[in-house]
Amino acid sequence: MIRKIKRKQGTPRYQARVKINGQHRYKSFDSYQAAVTWINKTRYQRADNIVPCQKITVLMMHQNHLESMYNKGCSPTWVYTCKNQFKNHILPFYGESDIQNITITEHKTLITCLINKGLSNASVNHVRTQMSTMYNLAIREEWFGNSLQTNPFDRIRPMKVMNQRLIYWTLEEIQTFLMSEKDSHYYPLWILLLNTGLRNGEAVAVHGEQFDRAAHILYVDRLWCHRERKIRMETKGCRIRNVGLNPAIQKIVYPFVHSGPIFKQPEGKAIGTDYLCRKLFKRACKKANVRYIGIHGLRHTFASQFIMNGGSLYDLQKILGHSNIKTTERYAHFSHSHLQRQSSIIDFQAKDNVICVDFARGGVPEGVLIDRIVAKE
Repeated sequence: MIRKIKRKQGTPRYQARVKINGQHRYKSFDSYQAAVTWINKTRYQRADNIVPCQKITVLMMHQNHLESMYNKGCSPTWVYTCKNQFKNHILPFYGESDIQNITITEHKTLITCLINKGLSNASVNHVRTQMSTMYNLAIREEWFGNSLQTNPFDRIRPMKVMNQRLIYWTLEEIQTFLMSEKDSHYYPLWILLLNTGLRNGEAVAVHGEQFDRAAHILYVDRLWCHRERKIRMETKGCRIRNVGLNPAIQKIVYPFVHSGPIFKQPEGKAIGTDYLCRKLFKRACKKANVRYIGIHGLRHTFASQFIMNGGSLYDLQKILGHSNIKTTERYAHFSHSHLQRQSSIIDFQAKDNVICVDFARGGVPEGVLIDRIVAKE
């Protein structure tokens, strides 16, 4: 906005006004064109000596981050986790400091403080990721008058995290558990979990309308939300996927399929994920006298047995609903007996300067230079 004002001498002057982030800035000029140039430079180019936002705190960045998460439709559980991380680790470190004046060395001190507090490397990486996300959003969305131009956390490497050993049941343990639960009210639920690899939230939310009994397909399009205590019409990755149903499910689960939620408690109450994990499954493992591997261990069990029985990682990725194949590779661990069988494909032996190779089990690897090869009879 430009307003024309007359001086006492009678000559005109032009007062320009710009509003940036709720703050008004004024400046007077002798010509109208000079006022227009200043407005354009301030609003779009921002002269170096003009700071559109005087102070930016991590709290301001966090509030904008939360608004972005709500607009994206992030799950309440993930929003709750980010709030706790900010409240417990980020806000106490930065306080009301101006984020524009903090050096990368001070940002690195945050990582050191988190380590000294006893946080695991994975937890430290989660906090670093949240800070990096807030910076990236501020830069991409041009928050605070685009005062933030670079993300300092791009130069701070994440901590190395050792892959956890994923535990799963052997075939003997699976059979022992199922035989113990054969007459249980929740036997169809265990069958569905072990034969599909569904997440526990997806399994307890299964509804009759998700079953295509003609094609033997289950449409996974909802899950149980622990924070809201209700079913949400979305999956973890917001991707609807189709899971094939094998004869075991057709025989045991189909008789319970009706136009409503499939799995409930005997008295008719809904089964929440907390109740399933902390009571039902733990109680069933104790009754069957098998290792307690956590309810998510059934997903590991499905994935492991799928791979060991000849399934491909690509197919497993689609069944489990992973957006990245690297996540699926964590489930491609094998049993000791399976590894032993694979290691016997090639069997080199030295005898009188002759290398003996069993071609029936795979032959010679490429690049091996030998003078003479004799196949074992």
